[in-house]
Formats: sequence, C-alpha cells, structure tokens
Amino acid sequence: MKKFIVGLSVFITLNTYATDFNVIISKENNSYDVAKGYIIVTETTNWTTLSNACSETTPLENIYFGVSVNEEVVCQDYQERDKITKKVYNSGTEEILNTETESQYIETSRNTVTLVGTHQEDTCLNIQTFDNTLPDGQYSVFIDNSEIHVLCDMTTDGGGWTKVARINPKATLVVESDSWQSIHNLTSYSGSHALKYLAKFNPQNILFKNTSVEPYYGGDDLIIVSRTTGAWNWIPYNYNNNSQQTARFYDASADSWNNLGNATYASHEGNPWQQASLSFTINGIQNGYRSEQDNRLILGPTFSSISSSSARWFNFYGNEASSVNNAWSMGTNSDQNATGEVWMK
Repeated sequence: MKKFIVGLSVFITLNTYATDFNVIISKENNSYDVAKGYIIVTETTNWTTLSNACSETTPLENIYFGVSVNEEVVCQDYQERDKITKKVYNSGTEEILNTETESQYIETSRNTVTLVGTHQEDTCLNIQTFDNTLPDGQYSVFIDNSEIHVLCDMTTDGGGWTKVARINPKATLVVESDSWQSIHNLTSYSGSHALKYLAKFNPQNILFKNTSVEPYYGGDDLIIVSRTTGAWNWIPYNYNNNSQQTARFYDASADSWNNLGNATYASHEGNPWQQASLSFTINGIQNGYRSEQDNRLILGPTFSSISSSSARWFNFYGNEASSVNNAWSMGTNSDQNATGEVWMK
C-alpha cells in the first residue's frame, strides 16, 4: 500500500509541474529512489524561432556583364529551446541538475534565381582572364565608356581572341574602318576595325582564320603572328621590312601546328598592295615578292580606307600547292568559296 501511495504522489507531481513543458522520462536515464523518493526528469520547452536567413548568391560584380547564372537560394529558420534536467521529489520539491540550450535550422524555402552580371572589361582576353569558364560567343566590352558588342573565341590556341575583321567572298574590297564595326558586319557581311583595335590595345597576337568551306582553299587552317617586342615595330602601310614577329601555321588536315620562324611585315610590289594592312612573309623575303608564292604568309587581308582598288585578300600559307596559294583571292569567280577572319589578343 505504501508503494502505491508514493507512485500516485509522483504522478500528481508530474502533472502539476509539466504544464508548460514537454516531459520526457527516459527509462535508461531516469531513476526512482524508493528510499529518497525522487525521479530524474528531462524537460524541454517549445522551439522558438529567433531568426530567418537565406543563402547568399554570388555578387553581381563577380559575374561578367550580361552573363546569366542560375543559383539556388535556400532559406532557413534558426530555432532554440531549453533542455532542463532535474530531480523531482515525491514531496513536490524540485532540484535543477542541468540547463542547456539546444538549436536547430529548419528549411523554410528553396528557390532558383537568375543573376545577371555587371562586371566589365574591354577585350575578350580580359574577359577570359576574369572568368576562364566562359564559352565562345557574343559579349559586351566597354571601350572609352561605351558598350560595344564583340565576338570572342575562348577556345582556339588558349582563347581570349576578339574578332576584328571578316572577309566575305562577295566583297570586292574590305577597307579599314575608323569606327567599331557591328557584329552584324563581322558575321554576315564584311568589315574591319583591325587597325583601330591594333592601335588601341597593342595586342600580342594576330590570328588569321581560313573559314573557306572547301578544303581546296585550306578551310580551317590558321595563321598566328606574334610580336616579339613590347609593341609592333612597324607602321601600317609603311612596309619597312620589320621582322620582329614570329609566325605559326595550323594545318587542319594534319591537326598540327608548325613554327615558321620570323615573319616580315612586307608588301607585294605595286598598287594596291601598299594599301594592304596586314601582309606578312617568311624566310626573310621582303617587299616585292612577285615570284615567292611559297614564302607569302598572308597578303592583305584588309586595306586602307583611302584605297579604291578592287584588290582582295590574297594568299593563305595553308594552301600548300603554290598555284592555289597564289590564286587564293577574294571575290573572283573561281574563288567564291575562299573566306576568312582576323582576330587579335
């Protein structure tokens, strides 16, 4: 009978003191001492939300201008509650043994947001330096506080190339422009601001792409001319036979690069070739290389804005047969499929 009365007393005590608590009585940890008349009780208060926070997104200045990035944003509540361990005697007296605060995070939402970058650069090479994961494509660059749309090649020979000229086979003459050309001109028609870009940015390399569809014209072959000094040591249209640049040739059919040694800024004899903006030879050949087809690296491909001749981009080293090399001219009936582009970095 005594044990029954004690048990009843404990039951009444728990119901009296647990009104605002969740009462947890663990069989393993709670104990009841018959002689002393108490049990060990663990109580917890309800969870209280103290704050709500969401995961941070990438700062817009860390994403290139106009580039869209999707990121997931997760929001969580931060909650706390008290955990109290105490002795509860059958007399109703309590003795606090330990008090601690428990915490948890509860996810409240998960959404995908689209971020559009704001970071600005002035060349494709600087864009690539800022973010080397960006693919080939159209980007905005900012030159003298003006936004200009350009095409970037982020792949060829390390990437970072800005397109500066396109030669369409139907064009009788591609002249150098004093203004920045639109992407439309450099994609669908003909146009060039190659020398304007050269003067503004002093690029290290000039890339000539042979984009001809037919392999006969050396389609997909490449030429890269690189300066070996701090600046290009020649003045456009002033062919001083400067050879302080090197050249490499990519043979698409063999998928291999070949070093061609020094390249000379030189002109074919006679007009309009003195008005050709970017003509180079190899093997020490200088001006007037009428019969030196195999030593012509590139002849042209764009011309002075004052030129009125119908001269076209002529020669591309990749055409190994000298007869083709010598006849690789733009716009003639026999060479309608010969096309090309100029890139710089």
